Amino acid sequence: MRFSYYDRLSAARKKIYRRSDEIVTLGIPLRLELGATVLRIGSALAADDRAAVQRACQSLIDALTEGYHVPAVRVRILAKRPADSSGELHGLYEPEAAARRRASPHGCEPRRNSRSWRSRRFCAP
Repeated sequence: MRFSYYDRLSAARKKIYRRSDEIVTLGIPLRLELGATVLRIGSALAADDRAAVQRACQSLIDALTEGYHVPAVRVRILAKRPADSSGELHGLYEPEAAARRRASPHGCEPRRNSRSWRSRRFCAP
């Protein structure tokens, strides 16, 4: 099933979209040993240690993005999945937020001023 914006893409972009859509799996990049990192994620989840889960997941993502030769991304692990009347949030991809963080002198992204999960400042370690 194609997203609704597909019809507005140029012919060249449609070709890229279709090629991307045909990718079913990605193999683990060669020479990556991720077993210990995956075990750390499992242990941190079992211990209900959000900070340790975030560190281990960031380590996994750093290794994968380097292995795939794609831009780095910052992982955020929340204590619980955000939800509202429309349902739960299963994934949040904010490439523009990452660009703002890189441009910030402190590497931090200010969040909305509220008492919810959005009120924290997320900073790169």
